[in-house]
Amino acid sequence: MKHFKLLMTLALLLVPLSGIAQYWESGTTRTVSFYNYTSGSRHYSRTEMSYYVNVEEDGVLQFSWASVEAAKAHYIGIYFNDTFMADFNQTTGSFTDVAKGIYRIRLTGYPIDSKGYGGNVVFSYIYSPAAWKNDPESNDTWDKGTLIKNGDEQQGHLGYRQGNYTDNEDWYKIEVPDEGTVTFSTTTCVSATENLRLYYLGMYTPNDEATNVNLRNDKNMDGGGKDTTVVYEVPNVSSGIYYVRLRRTNGYGGYTLTCYFTSHADEADPEPNNDWKSAIALKSGPAVTGQLGYDYNSNTDTEDWYKIEVPKEGTAVFSLKSETTLRLYYLGLYTLNSAGTNVDLRNDKNMDGGGKDTTVVYTVP
Repeated sequence: MKHFKLLMTLALLLVPLSGIAQYWESGTTRTVSFYNYTSGSRHYSRTEMSYYVNVEEDGVLQFSWASVEAAKAHYIGIYFNDTFMADFNQTTGSFTDVAKGIYRIRLTGYPIDSKGYGGNVVFSYIYSPAAWKNDPESNDTWDKGTLIKNGDEQQGHLGYRQGNYTDNEDWYKIEVPDEGTVTFSTTTCVSATENLRLYYLGMYTPNDEATNVNLRNDKNMDGGGKDTTVVYEVPNVSSGIYYVRLRRTNGYGGYTLTCYFTSHADEADPEPNNDWKSAIALKSGPAVTGQLGYDYNSNTDTEDWYKIEVPKEGTAVFSLKSETTLRLYYLGLYTLNSAGTNVDLRNDKNMDGGGKDTTVVYTVP
């Protein structure tokens, strides 16, 4: 009884191996015999053959075939986990947008002699990797964003397929140390085998619960299918962590993404000073610089508070000059209430310079 159990176990292990498709290495050929005939009471048929290919990186798979004897190829198809992706029935063809992975190549054919005895067909296979390096996958969601350092060039791929899945977007993460300008630049690989068209690049900030992200700003980075660089400048960025989403509109291929940060910290006022209790002392005479309008997570710096001490009766003169990208609003002079718990408006003036490089003066006599 023990010997019988052992023999049965060996049989169960060995039988499935005969049906496993062979591995096909790039740069080699495979000769397949196709036939379909009956001899006596038995029928003999081979109208298809499968091989596995290992695509080490995103790239292009090129196939060709030639009849040697009385048989002909019909279709060459590609499958991922038994999911059909594409096929062709020409003597030469390519699968151009194949993502990294293991694929099954299905070769079908038929005999062309009248008796169906058939003959051999020789197939050749060549794999060519994408021109540029891929980004760290998977990074299709914000929480898997790859950190990009200031000035570093990040190469990536979009548009490559694996079964029913297409890589349509990549996520990255940047760290902004203080207020300033973030500049993105993208370039796509345009060649005979790559035709990627980019779509929107968006900057996102996490919500209050850090369970999702909210769009802050975006721009369409499509270069029109040309070998060109598209630049996107975001000038009013506050410190914090941002998530960057890059999408494609069509095509497939490589791209480069670079992020530069320019600090505006030298011109900034001491933060926080967004209410009267945190007002900054302002002395008579010397000018101070500050910033307004920088934003993070829908929190925009819309006002700054200062404090002055008037030693005796006289005139206070305020002068303001802003960059043309900043439009100022009212400057107000406030005094403490009798209880010292809040402030009351004394007088104010609109200090808008009309978006021009000009100085606005407000005299309180």
